[in-house]
Amino acid sequence: QENEGTSSTTFSVISSPYISTVSPNTGINSSVITATITGTYFADGSTTKLTRTGYSSINGTNVSFVSATELRCNFDLVWISPTPATPGIWDLVVTNPGGLSYSKQSAFTVTANAPTVSNLSPSIALNNNTDFTLKIVGTNNFTGSLAKLTKSGQPDINMKSLISVSCTLST
Repeated sequence: QENEGTSSTTFSVISSPYISTVSPNTGINSSVITATITGTYFADGSTTKLTRTGYSSINGTNVSFVSATELRCNFDLVWISPTPATPGIWDLVVTNPGGLSYSKQSAFTVTANAPTVSNLSPSIALNNNTDFTLKIVGTNNFTGSLAKLTKSGQPDINMKSLISVSCTLST
């Protein structure tokens, strides 16, 4: 004799999120940006973060679930311990409440404010084809910056090397 019957089972299919775009995809490390992330399979309660090997993650705050294809959040690029976010290319990670996540590589670029110059010392130098040290004082970190002296109708004088907040120029 065969037993016949029916059974009712309810189950949910959980899919990994997928990121298509983030807008804006760049931000200055002196700002908090509001990002719109589009993709598929987002869930209410998803988390977001920017990651980069060797650096602290930048966790998204005020994450808003708009739909299964859109999230909005803020990224504070100003206060990432111990300094503002390091300029460069960052990955974007979305994690759904079930723990499934997706990382979009090279999704976001952090930039820095351009350096500003408030003082040059000395203010004059001889044009005798010798090196001299020019102290540049300003804001927004000169590390990795390039400098040159310009004058209309004359060739530029390019920086030879950068030492702290000073640079040596060849004349």
